[in-house]
Amino acid sequence: MRENALIGLISLGCPKNLVDGECMLGLLVSQGYAITGDAGQADVIIVNTCGFIDAAKKESIGAILDMAEKKRTGRCRALIVTGCLSERYCDAFKTELPEVDAVLGAGEYGRICEVVENLLTYKKYAPENPAEYSLESPSGVFSYNEPRSVHECTPEQRLGHLNAARVLTGSPGCVYIKIAEGCDNNCAYCVIPSIRGAYASRRPDEILAEAARFSADREIEAVLIAQDVTRYGTAGGWTDTAPLCGLIEALSEIERVKWIRLMYAFPDRVDDRLIDLLAGGGKLLRYIDMPVQHASDAVLKRMGRRRGRAELNEIIAELRRRVPGVVIRTTLMTGFPGETERDFSELLDFIGLNKFERLGVFAYSREEGTPAALMDGQTPKKTAQKRRAALLRVQSQIMSRSEAGRIGQTYEAIVDSVPARGARAGAPYRVRTYAEAPEIDGYIRVAGALADSAQAAERGRFVNIRITGRDAKGLYGVLLP
Repeated sequence: MRENALIGLISLGCPKNLVDGECMLGLLVSQGYAITGDAGQADVIIVNTCGFIDAAKKESIGAILDMAEKKRTGRCRALIVTGCLSERYCDAFKTELPEVDAVLGAGEYGRICEVVENLLTYKKYAPENPAEYSLESPSGVFSYNEPRSVHECTPEQRLGHLNAARVLTGSPGCVYIKIAEGCDNNCAYCVIPSIRGAYASRRPDEILAEAARFSADREIEAVLIAQDVTRYGTAGGWTDTAPLCGLIEALSEIERVKWIRLMYAFPDRVDDRLIDLLAGGGKLLRYIDMPVQHASDAVLKRMGRRRGRAELNEIIAELRRRVPGVVIRTTLMTGFPGETERDFSELLDFIGLNKFERLGVFAYSREEGTPAALMDGQTPKKTAQKRRAALLRVQSQIMSRSEAGRIGQTYEAIVDSVPARGARAGAPYRVRTYAEAPEIDGYIRVAGALADSAQAAERGRFVNIRITGRDAKGLYGVLLP
Protein backbone atom coordinates (compact mmCIF):
# COMPACT_ATOMS: atom_id res chain seq x y z
CA MET A 1 0.00 0.00 0.00
CA ARG A 2 2.84 2.39 0.79
CA GLU A 3 4.27 2.06 -2.69
CA ASN A 4 1.00 3.23 -4.21
CA ALA A 5 -0.04 5.85 -1.66
CA LEU A 6 0.64 9.50 -2.44
CA ILE A 7 0.96 12.04 0.39
CA GLY A 8 0.06 15.72 -0.02
CA LEU A 9 1.01 18.42 2.49
CA ILE A 10 -0.41 21.91 3.01
CA SER A 11 1.80 23.79 5.49
CA LEU A 12 0.63 27.15 6.81
CA GLY A 13 2.12 29.80 9.04
CA CYS A 14 5.71 30.49 10.01
CA PRO A 15 9.00 28.85 8.93
CA LYS A 16 9.02 26.87 12.20
CA ASN A 17 5.80 25.22 11.08
CA LEU A 18 7.29 24.62 7.62
CA VAL A 19 10.19 22.72 9.18
CA ASP A 20 7.76 20.48 11.07
CA GLY A 21 5.91 19.77 7.82
CA GLU A 22 9.11 18.96 5.91
CA CYS A 23 10.18 16.61 8.71
CA MET A 24 6.87 14.76 8.51
CA LEU A 25 7.42 14.33 4.78
CA GLY A 26 10.91 13.03 5.51
CA LEU A 27 9.57 10.46 7.95
CA LEU A 28 6.94 9.31 5.46
CA VAL A 29 9.43 9.03 2.59
CA SER A 30 11.71 6.94 4.81
CA GLN A 31 8.82 4.47 5.19
CA GLY A 32 8.25 4.15 1.46
CA TYR A 33 5.51 6.71 0.84
CA ALA A 34 5.65 9.03 -2.17
CA ILE A 35 5.01 12.78 -2.07
CA THR A 36 2.89 14.82 -4.47
CA GLY A 37 2.56 18.56 -4.81
CA ASP A 38 -0.94 18.15 -6.25
CA ALA A 39 -3.44 17.68 -3.43
CA GLY A 40 -5.98 16.49 -5.97
CA GLN A 41 -3.83 13.41 -6.61
CA ALA A 42 -3.07 12.62 -2.97
CA ASP A 43 -4.40 9.56 -1.15
CA VAL A 44 -3.65 11.23 2.18
CA ILE A 45 -3.69 14.98 2.75
CA ILE A 46 -2.00 16.58 5.76
CA VAL A 47 -2.89 20.16 6.69
CA ASN A 48 -0.22 21.52 9.03
CA THR A 49 -2.01 24.47 10.60
CA CYS A 50 -1.24 27.78 12.27
CA GLY A 51 -3.45 28.98 15.12
CA PHE A 52 -1.54 31.96 16.48
CA ILE A 53 -3.99 34.78 15.77
CA ASP A 54 -7.49 35.10 14.35
CA ALA A 55 -6.41 35.60 10.73
CA ALA A 56 -4.21 32.50 10.86
CA LYS A 57 -7.02 30.43 12.36
CA LYS A 58 -9.38 31.46 9.56
CA GLU A 59 -6.77 30.58 6.92
CA SER A 60 -6.20 27.17 8.50
CA ILE A 61 -9.92 26.36 8.73
CA GLY A 62 -10.37 27.44 5.11
CA ALA A 63 -7.55 25.11 4.01
CA ILE A 64 -9.04 22.20 5.96
CA LEU A 65 -12.44 22.73 4.33
CA ASP A 66 -10.86 22.98 0.88
CA MET A 67 -9.03 19.69 1.43
CA ALA A 68 -12.19 18.08 2.85
CA GLU A 69 -13.89 18.89 -0.45
CA LYS A 70 -11.09 17.12 -2.32
CA LYS A 71 -11.66 14.13 -0.07
CA ARG A 72 -15.38 14.19 -0.87
CA THR A 73 -14.97 14.52 -4.61
CA GLY A 74 -11.56 13.09 -5.43
CA ARG A 75 -8.94 10.49 -4.71
CA CYS A 76 -8.17 11.40 -1.10
CA ARG A 77 -9.01 8.68 1.42
CA ALA A 78 -7.81 10.35 4.62
CA LEU A 79 -7.47 13.90 5.91
CA ILE A 80 -5.07 14.61 8.80
CA VAL A 81 -4.70 17.91 10.67
CA THR A 82 -1.55 18.78 12.61
CA GLY A 83 0.02 21.87 14.12
CA CYS A 84 -1.06 24.76 16.29
CA LEU A 85 -4.78 24.77 15.45
CA SER A 86 -5.13 21.08 16.22
CA GLU A 87 -3.36 21.56 19.54
CA ARG A 88 -5.40 24.60 20.49
CA TYR A 89 -8.86 23.39 19.45
CA CYS A 90 -8.58 19.61 19.41
CA ASP A 91 -11.95 19.10 21.11
CA ALA A 92 -13.78 21.14 18.48
CA PHE A 93 -12.82 18.80 15.63
CA LYS A 94 -15.24 16.13 16.86
CA THR A 95 -18.29 18.27 16.15
CA GLU A 96 -17.14 21.16 13.99
CA LEU A 97 -14.97 19.33 11.44
CA PRO A 98 -16.04 15.68 11.29
CA GLU A 99 -14.50 15.44 7.81
CA VAL A 100 -11.10 15.20 9.51
CA ASP A 101 -9.92 11.62 10.05
CA ALA A 102 -7.07 12.27 12.47
CA VAL A 103 -5.81 15.13 14.61
CA LEU A 104 -2.25 15.31 15.95
CA GLY A 105 -1.13 17.76 18.60
CA ALA A 106 1.93 20.00 18.39
CA GLY A 107 4.08 17.42 20.18
CA GLU A 108 3.08 14.45 18.02
CA TYR A 109 4.68 15.04 14.62
CA GLY A 110 6.75 11.91 15.12
CA ARG A 111 3.57 9.78 15.05
CA ILE A 112 2.68 10.70 11.48
CA CYS A 113 3.77 7.38 9.92
CA GLU A 114 1.81 5.38 12.47
CA VAL A 115 -1.30 7.46 11.85
CA VAL A 116 -1.08 7.29 8.05
CA GLU A 117 -0.55 3.54 8.11
CA ASN A 118 -3.49 3.02 10.45
CA LEU A 119 -5.80 5.17 8.34
CA LEU A 120 -4.85 3.56 5.04
CA THR A 121 -4.98 0.05 6.45
CA TYR A 122 -8.17 0.23 8.46
CA LYS A 123 -10.18 3.09 6.96
CA LYS A 124 -12.57 0.73 5.22
CA TYR A 125 -13.51 -0.74 8.60
CA ALA A 126 -14.30 2.62 10.21
CA PRO A 127 -17.86 2.97 11.50
CA GLU A 128 -20.20 5.56 10.07
CA ASN A 129 -19.69 7.69 13.16
CA PRO A 130 -16.00 8.69 13.01
CA ALA A 131 -16.05 9.72 16.67
CA GLU A 132 -16.14 5.99 17.47
CA TYR A 133 -13.14 5.20 15.29
CA SER A 134 -10.13 3.92 17.24
CA LEU A 135 -7.45 1.34 16.51
CA GLU A 136 -4.91 -0.60 18.45
CA SER A 137 -1.48 0.70 17.45
CA PRO A 138 2.12 0.07 18.56
CA SER A 139 1.99 3.06 20.94
CA GLY A 140 -1.43 2.24 22.40
CA VAL A 141 -4.89 3.26 21.26
CA PHE A 142 -4.99 5.62 18.32
CA SER A 143 -8.14 7.69 18.16
CA TYR A 144 -8.69 10.37 15.57
CA ASN A 145 -10.09 12.83 18.09
CA GLU A 146 -7.81 12.33 21.07
CA PRO A 147 -4.42 13.92 20.35
CA ARG A 148 -1.89 13.93 23.14
CA SER A 149 -1.44 17.43 24.57
CA VAL A 150 1.98 18.98 24.03
CA HIS A 151 2.21 19.37 27.79
CA GLU A 152 1.98 15.58 28.15
CA CYS A 153 4.81 14.98 25.67
CA THR A 154 8.44 14.53 26.60
CA PRO A 155 11.12 16.76 25.02
CA GLU A 156 12.17 13.74 22.94
CA GLN A 157 8.63 13.33 21.60
CA ARG A 158 8.40 17.04 20.79
CA LEU A 159 11.82 17.27 19.13
CA GLY A 160 12.48 13.80 17.72
CA HIS A 161 10.91 14.40 14.32
CA LEU A 162 13.41 17.20 13.65
CA ASN A 163 16.12 14.58 13.09
CA ALA A 164 14.31 13.13 10.08
CA ALA A 165 15.88 13.46 6.64
CA ARG A 166 13.65 16.41 5.74
CA VAL A 167 12.13 16.90 2.31
CA LEU A 168 12.93 20.52 1.45
CA THR A 169 10.09 22.36 -0.28
CA GLY A 170 11.82 25.73 -0.80
CA SER A 171 15.07 26.97 -2.31
CA PRO A 172 17.84 24.39 -1.90
CA GLY A 173 20.32 27.07 -0.90
CA CYS A 174 18.33 28.43 2.04
CA VAL A 175 17.65 26.00 4.89
CA TYR A 176 15.66 26.80 8.01
CA ILE A 177 17.07 24.95 11.01
CA LYS A 178 14.88 24.79 14.09
CA ILE A 179 17.11 24.83 17.17
CA ALA A 180 14.42 24.72 19.87
CA GLU A 181 10.71 24.26 20.48
CA GLY A 182 8.26 26.07 22.75
CA CYS A 183 8.52 29.32 24.69
CA ASP A 184 8.89 30.42 28.31
CA ASN A 185 8.54 34.18 27.83
CA ASN A 186 4.79 34.21 28.58
CA CYS A 187 3.95 37.57 27.02
CA ALA A 188 0.41 38.63 27.96
CA TYR A 189 -0.93 38.60 24.38
CA CYS A 190 0.61 35.33 23.21
CA VAL A 191 -0.83 31.80 23.08
CA ILE A 192 2.40 30.11 21.96
CA PRO A 193 3.47 28.78 25.41
CA SER A 194 0.09 27.08 25.81
CA ILE A 195 0.17 25.67 22.26
CA ARG A 196 3.83 24.75 21.93
CA GLY A 197 4.78 24.06 25.55
CA ALA A 198 7.85 24.93 27.58
CA TYR A 199 11.11 25.84 25.90
CA ALA A 200 13.18 22.80 24.90
CA SER A 201 16.51 23.00 23.04
CA ARG A 202 17.78 20.51 20.50
CA ARG A 203 21.12 18.86 21.07
CA PRO A 204 24.00 20.67 19.30
CA ASP A 205 25.23 17.47 17.62
CA GLU A 206 21.80 16.94 16.04
CA ILE A 207 21.73 20.50 14.70
CA LEU A 208 25.27 20.20 13.34
CA ALA A 209 24.44 16.89 11.67
CA GLU A 210 21.42 18.46 9.97
CA ALA A 211 23.47 21.40 8.69
CA ALA A 212 26.19 19.07 7.45
CA ARG A 213 23.64 16.92 5.64
CA PHE A 214 22.11 19.85 3.78
CA SER A 215 25.49 21.36 2.90
CA ALA A 216 27.08 18.10 1.76
CA ASP A 217 26.95 19.02 -1.92
CA ARG A 218 26.32 22.77 -1.99
CA GLU A 219 26.82 26.01 -0.11
CA ILE A 220 23.84 27.01 2.03
CA GLU A 221 22.39 29.82 4.07
CA ALA A 222 21.47 28.31 7.45
CA VAL A 223 18.63 30.27 9.05
CA LEU A 224 18.42 29.46 12.76
CA ILE A 225 14.86 29.66 14.05
CA ALA A 226 12.97 29.15 17.31
CA GLN A 227 10.40 31.13 19.25
CA ASP A 228 13.43 32.71 20.93
CA VAL A 229 16.87 31.75 19.62
CA THR A 230 18.66 33.65 22.41
CA ARG A 231 17.29 31.24 25.03
CA TYR A 232 18.93 28.28 23.30
CA GLY A 233 20.68 25.89 25.70
CA THR A 234 19.76 27.79 28.85
CA ALA A 235 18.07 24.88 30.61
CA GLY A 236 21.48 23.91 31.96
CA GLY A 237 21.67 27.10 33.99
CA TRP A 238 23.14 29.48 31.43
CA THR A 239 21.88 33.05 31.75
CA ASP A 240 23.57 34.43 28.64
CA THR A 241 23.95 33.52 24.97
CA ALA A 242 27.04 31.34 25.46
CA PRO A 243 25.26 28.15 24.25
CA LEU A 244 23.88 29.94 21.17
CA CYS A 245 27.22 31.52 20.34
CA GLY A 246 28.94 28.17 20.79
CA LEU A 247 26.48 26.60 18.38
CA ILE A 248 27.07 29.34 15.81
CA GLU A 249 30.84 28.92 16.11
CA ALA A 250 30.51 25.15 15.60
CA LEU A 251 28.23 25.66 12.57
CA SER A 252 30.81 28.07 11.15
CA GLU A 253 33.32 25.21 11.03
CA ILE A 254 31.18 23.35 8.48
CA GLU A 255 32.80 24.24 5.16
CA ARG A 256 29.75 24.74 2.96
CA VAL A 257 27.64 26.53 5.56
CA LYS A 258 28.32 29.89 3.97
CA TRP A 259 25.86 32.17 5.77
CA ILE A 260 24.26 31.89 9.20
CA ARG A 261 21.22 34.05 9.92
CA LEU A 262 19.47 34.56 13.28
CA MET A 263 15.71 34.97 13.48
CA TYR A 264 13.54 35.79 16.53
CA ALA A 265 16.03 37.07 19.11
CA PHE A 266 14.44 38.26 22.35
CA PRO A 267 15.84 41.71 23.30
CA ASP A 268 16.26 40.68 26.95
CA ARG A 269 19.09 38.34 25.99
CA VAL A 270 20.94 40.23 23.27
CA ASP A 271 24.21 40.51 25.20
CA ASP A 272 27.84 41.48 24.63
CA ARG A 273 28.84 37.96 23.62
CA LEU A 274 26.26 37.84 20.82
CA ILE A 275 26.98 41.39 19.68
CA ASP A 276 30.70 40.57 19.46
CA LEU A 277 29.88 37.55 17.29
CA LEU A 278 27.68 39.66 15.00
CA ALA A 279 30.52 42.17 14.67
CA GLY A 280 33.20 39.54 14.12
CA GLY A 281 33.04 39.36 10.35
CA GLY A 282 32.51 35.61 10.27
CA LYS A 283 29.70 33.57 8.78
CA LEU A 284 27.06 35.02 11.12
CA LEU A 285 25.34 37.71 9.05
CA ARG A 286 25.05 41.25 10.35
CA TYR A 287 21.30 40.85 10.59
CA ILE A 288 19.13 40.36 13.64
CA ASP A 289 15.38 39.91 13.98
CA MET A 290 14.61 41.35 17.43
CA PRO A 291 10.89 41.88 18.07
CA VAL A 292 10.33 44.67 20.62
CA GLN A 293 6.49 44.95 20.28
CA HIS A 294 6.16 48.50 21.69
CA ALA A 295 8.04 51.47 23.10
CA SER A 296 5.71 52.83 25.77
CA ASP A 297 6.85 51.69 29.21
CA ALA A 298 3.23 51.43 30.34
CA VAL A 299 2.27 49.19 27.42
CA LEU A 300 5.42 47.10 27.67
CA LYS A 301 4.72 46.45 31.34
CA ARG A 302 1.15 45.30 30.61
CA MET A 303 2.48 43.09 27.83
CA GLY A 304 4.77 41.33 30.30
CA ARG A 305 7.89 42.46 28.47
CA ARG A 306 10.97 42.90 30.63
CA ARG A 307 12.74 45.76 28.85
CA GLY A 308 11.57 49.37 28.93
CA ARG A 309 12.00 51.98 26.24
CA ALA A 310 15.33 53.32 27.55
CA GLU A 311 16.84 49.82 27.64
CA LEU A 312 15.58 49.04 24.14
CA ASN A 313 17.12 52.24 22.81
CA GLU A 314 20.37 51.31 24.53
CA ILE A 315 20.48 47.81 22.98
CA ILE A 316 19.76 49.18 19.51
CA ALA A 317 22.37 51.93 19.86
CA GLU A 318 24.94 49.36 20.98
CA LEU A 319 24.20 47.19 17.95
CA ARG A 320 24.58 50.19 15.66
CA ARG A 321 27.84 51.25 17.32
CA ARG A 322 29.57 47.89 17.39
CA VAL A 323 28.22 46.16 14.26
CA PRO A 324 28.86 48.35 11.19
CA GLY A 325 26.15 47.89 8.57
CA VAL A 326 23.91 45.89 10.89
CA VAL A 327 20.36 45.33 9.66
CA ILE A 328 17.79 45.27 12.45
CA ARG A 329 14.33 43.84 11.89
CA THR A 330 11.71 44.31 14.55
CA THR A 331 8.01 43.68 15.08
CA LEU A 332 5.55 46.08 16.68
CA MET A 333 1.97 45.78 17.86
CA THR A 334 -0.73 48.45 17.79
CA GLY A 335 -3.95 48.49 19.76
CA PHE A 336 -2.82 46.51 22.80
CA PRO A 337 -5.39 46.93 25.62
CA GLY A 338 -5.05 50.32 27.25
CA GLU A 339 -2.86 51.82 24.50
CA THR A 340 -3.50 55.56 24.54
CA GLU A 341 -2.77 58.19 21.94
CA ARG A 342 0.22 59.20 24.05
CA ASP A 343 1.49 55.60 24.07
CA PHE A 344 1.12 55.47 20.31
CA SER A 345 2.93 58.80 19.92
CA GLU A 346 5.85 57.33 21.88
CA LEU A 347 5.89 54.41 19.47
CA LEU A 348 6.04 56.74 16.48
CA ASP A 349 8.91 58.65 18.09
CA PHE A 350 10.70 55.37 18.77
CA ILE A 351 10.75 54.22 15.16
CA GLY A 352 11.68 57.73 14.02
CA LEU A 353 14.69 57.63 16.35
CA ASN A 354 15.89 54.10 15.63
CA LYS A 355 15.15 53.92 11.90
CA PHE A 356 14.80 50.17 11.60
CA GLU A 357 15.80 48.75 8.23
CA ARG A 358 12.99 46.20 8.48
CA LEU A 359 9.73 46.51 10.38
CA GLY A 360 6.59 44.42 10.69
CA VAL A 361 3.45 45.70 12.40
CA PHE A 362 0.51 43.67 13.72
CA ALA A 363 -2.78 45.00 14.97
CA TYR A 364 -3.54 43.39 18.33
CA SER A 365 -5.64 40.23 18.14
CA ARG A 366 -7.66 39.35 21.23
CA GLU A 367 -6.92 35.67 21.82
CA GLU A 368 -8.87 33.59 24.31
CA GLY A 369 -6.76 32.04 27.03
CA THR A 370 -4.32 34.95 27.25
CA PRO A 371 -4.09 37.48 30.12
CA ALA A 372 -4.50 40.32 27.62
CA ALA A 373 -7.92 39.04 26.55
CA LEU A 374 -9.22 39.76 30.05
CA MET A 375 -7.73 43.23 30.38
CA ASP A 376 -9.81 46.37 30.57
CA GLY A 377 -9.50 48.98 27.84
CA GLN A 378 -9.72 46.74 24.78
CA THR A 379 -8.87 48.92 21.79
CA PRO A 380 -11.38 49.00 18.90
CA LYS A 381 -10.12 47.05 15.90
CA LYS A 382 -10.51 50.07 13.63
CA THR A 383 -8.28 52.12 15.93
CA ALA A 384 -5.63 49.40 16.01
CA GLN A 385 -5.66 49.11 12.21
CA LYS A 386 -5.51 52.89 11.78
CA ARG A 387 -2.46 53.10 14.03
CA ARG A 388 -0.85 50.20 12.18
CA ALA A 389 -1.30 52.02 8.87
CA ALA A 390 0.23 55.19 10.35
CA LEU A 391 3.32 53.28 11.52
CA LEU A 392 3.76 51.67 8.12
CA ARG A 393 3.58 55.07 6.40
CA VAL A 394 6.41 56.35 8.57
CA GLN A 395 8.39 53.16 8.03
CA SER A 396 7.94 53.44 4.27
CA GLN A 397 9.74 56.79 4.31
CA ILE A 398 12.52 55.37 6.49
CA MET A 399 13.00 52.43 4.13
CA SER A 400 13.02 54.67 1.08
CA ARG A 401 15.94 56.64 2.48
CA SER A 402 17.72 53.48 3.64
CA GLU A 403 17.40 51.77 0.26
CA ALA A 404 18.47 54.88 -1.63
CA GLY A 405 21.71 54.78 0.36
CA ARG A 406 22.44 51.29 -0.98
CA ILE A 407 22.48 52.31 -4.64
CA GLY A 408 25.97 51.84 -6.07
CA GLN A 409 26.99 49.33 -3.38
CA THR A 410 28.23 45.81 -4.19
CA TYR A 411 27.11 42.71 -2.29
CA GLU A 412 27.34 38.97 -2.21
CA ALA A 413 23.86 37.58 -2.82
CA ILE A 414 21.97 34.31 -3.01
CA VAL A 415 19.70 33.54 -5.98
CA ASP A 416 16.16 33.30 -4.60
CA SER A 417 14.29 32.58 -7.84
CA VAL A 418 14.94 32.34 -11.55
CA PRO A 419 12.72 33.26 -14.51
CA ALA A 420 10.04 30.71 -15.26
CA ARG A 421 10.56 28.49 -18.26
CA GLY A 422 9.33 30.31 -21.33
CA ALA A 423 9.59 33.75 -19.66
CA ARG A 424 10.32 36.76 -21.86
CA ALA A 425 13.93 37.55 -22.71
CA GLY A 426 15.55 39.63 -19.99
CA ALA A 427 13.15 38.51 -17.26
CA PRO A 428 14.80 39.20 -13.90
CA TYR A 429 16.35 36.89 -11.40
CA ARG A 430 15.51 37.62 -7.78
CA VAL A 431 18.37 37.65 -5.30
CA ARG A 432 18.87 38.43 -1.61
CA THR A 433 21.85 39.93 0.23
CA TYR A 434 22.58 39.66 3.94
CA ALA A 435 20.07 42.49 4.39
CA GLU A 436 17.08 40.47 3.12
CA ALA A 437 15.83 37.55 5.17
CA PRO A 438 14.00 34.90 3.12
CA GLU A 439 10.28 35.37 2.48
CA ILE A 440 9.76 38.46 4.68
CA ASP A 441 12.15 41.14 3.41
CA GLY A 442 11.66 40.97 -0.33
CA TYR A 443 14.43 40.68 -2.90
CA ILE A 444 16.58 42.54 -5.43
CA ARG A 445 15.91 42.14 -9.14
CA VAL A 446 18.87 41.34 -11.38
CA ALA A 447 18.33 41.71 -15.12
CA GLY A 448 18.01 38.32 -16.77
CA ALA A 449 20.06 39.33 -19.80
CA LEU A 450 23.01 39.97 -17.50
CA ALA A 451 22.35 37.08 -15.16
CA ASP A 452 22.42 34.31 -17.76
CA SER A 453 25.69 32.82 -16.61
CA ALA A 454 26.57 29.41 -15.32
CA GLN A 455 26.99 30.64 -11.74
CA ALA A 456 23.48 32.15 -11.62
CA ALA A 457 21.69 29.40 -13.48
CA GLU A 458 19.84 27.96 -10.50
CA ARG A 459 18.21 28.85 -7.22
CA GLY A 460 20.40 28.79 -4.15
CA ARG A 461 23.64 29.81 -5.86
CA PHE A 462 25.78 32.62 -4.43
CA VAL A 463 26.67 35.48 -6.77
CA ASN A 464 28.06 39.03 -6.63
CA ILE A 465 25.87 41.99 -7.57
CA ARG A 466 25.84 45.75 -7.70
CA ILE A 467 22.66 47.65 -6.84
CA THR A 468 22.07 50.21 -9.58
CA GLY A 469 18.66 51.72 -8.84
CA ARG A 470 15.29 51.69 -7.13
CA ASP A 471 11.74 51.96 -8.42
CA ALA A 472 8.21 51.25 -7.19
CA LYS A 473 8.99 47.52 -7.10
CA GLY A 474 12.13 47.96 -5.01
CA LEU A 475 15.87 47.70 -5.62
CA TYR A 476 17.39 46.36 -8.82
CA GLY A 477 20.93 45.69 -9.99
CA VAL A 478 23.37 43.82 -12.16
CA LEU A 479 25.42 40.67 -11.80
CA LEU A 480 29.16 41.13 -11.43
CA PRO A 481 31.80 38.78 -12.89
